[in-house]
Amino acid sequence: MTTPGQHRGASRITFLFGAALAVGIALAASTARAQDAYHCIEELSEDQLDYRIQKIQSNFEDGQEKAAAWRFGWMFALAGSLMQPTYNLVTQESPRAERFFEWAIIGGGIAAVLQLAVIPMPGVWGAKRIRRKPGKTIEEKRAKLRYATQTLEKSAKVQEYLGGPNYGGGGVVYGLVMGSVYVGLYHDENGDLPTAFDRRMARFRAAGLYLIPPVLSIGQAVSHPKHSYEYWEQYRGIACSSKYYDTSERGPELDLGFSGTSLTLKVRF
Repeated sequence: MTTPGQHRGASRITFLFGAALAVGIALAASTARAQDAYHCIEELSEDQLDYRIQKIQSNFEDGQEKAAAWRFGWMFALAGSLMQPTYNLVTQESPRAERFFEWAIIGGGIAAVLQLAVIPMPGVWGAKRIRRKPGKTIEEKRAKLRYATQTLEKSAKVQEYLGGPNYGGGGVVYGLVMGSVYVGLYHDENGDLPTAFDRRMARFRAAGLYLIPPVLSIGQAVSHPKHSYEYWEQYRGIACSSKYYDTSERGPELDLGFSGTSLTLKVRF
């Protein structure tokens, strides 16, 4: 049997739990809104719009050469690596396992080149396209800032993917599968690998299939530029701060922003 005191205790616990839940939801909503770089665009002054557009455009300009060098450098390097195995397939009559080795190298290279060609390149063309957007009237500037913000967000997502574990992990999986299939085919064709040379070549090709795809994909991920991703993480937390614009001619600049669980105040002179 439940006593009145127990009823009151249960009611207090329910009330406290509900209050904590409401506060948590409110804080989560506040954090999400503070990290939304779009909701305040219609409220910004012309100076604030100009400042944000220039900051985003400058970020793209600063990283444009590195982004282009990474993208096209890797595309040409991977495409060049296909020449030798393609030549071998065309000019030589090889056993099935050796031909599989050549096809595995070609297939992985083509897939990597196509992926780099298909994935958008806002880090390469972002500054140019933002610069071309009209920005004479305040409404045009609002549209230009919205486009610049969308381009920055897209570039950040691309850099997060190409520089992250998902991209590098694909090469690891490909290498394990192709290497294992090659070893199985070679043993089926050659039994106990009759000569020392055959054994060395089989080990060399298997090691190539096991190691080359993951080394290349991890190398791409590690070397990929991250300027847009880093700036986006910073920008979306302070983009809607009312003081986030250049006031150097009028005095110190105050930046008040909320990012994640921290409140930041910066003063620039």
